[in-house]
Amino acid sequence: MHQFMMATAAALAVLGPFFVSGSDRGRPPAPFDEKVVLPGKVPTTAKSIAGSWQHSYLLQDAKFEGGEGDLVVVTTLMLREEGTYQLHYAARWNLPGPLPLPGPVSTAGMKGRNVTEQGRFHLSGEVLLLEPSATQYADLENNALVNRELIRNENHTWVVRLDKTRLALAGRCAGYQVDPVCTTTPLVWFQMKAQLGRRWLGLEPR
Repeated sequence: MHQFMMATAAALAVLGPFFVSGSDRGRPPAPFDEKVVLPGKVPTTAKSIAGSWQHSYLLQDAKFEGGEGDLVVVTTLMLREEGTYQLHYAARWNLPGPLPLPGPVSTAGMKGRNVTEQGRFHLSGEVLLLEPSATQYADLENNALVNRELIRNENHTWVVRLDKTRLALAGRCAGYQVDPVCTTTPLVWFQMKAQLGRRWLGLEPR
């Protein structure tokens, strides 16, 4: 848990008023249909995908549910060998631009959303099922918390592919996502990068 929280803290640093380098920018989720071939192979066991994974991206001049402007999203997923998981989704918009930023700036006007899930996961062939037991939702204004509540749990059913330090996932957008692609199609895919432990070194977990 401590390692996961450290990874989440690092992810949230990207969402604050800090420099975002070109190497830190991932690709936003893309529409998924029968023509898309996910990179990687079908995971052999639940243990083979255990670890901490992260997906982050910066989208400039975006139009999305929360408004219009520069948008940063970070999703961190911890899959534990015993079958439990924790997922953290964080988005910030109304960022002071243009991005990337040269250094710390005012957070006045910045808005955001944090969602944290915890529960159990199951892997059956190429299908990864996440079943949350609790989902906490928070709104932010000027990068400060203004609302926090428990919301209805949503199961996630994802088609997955594993390529050592990358995990590709395809499935339906969650209701709390602000990603612009989710307003045009319910099915998306994206790749997460390994964050901790042996995966971080490019090695399969023991």
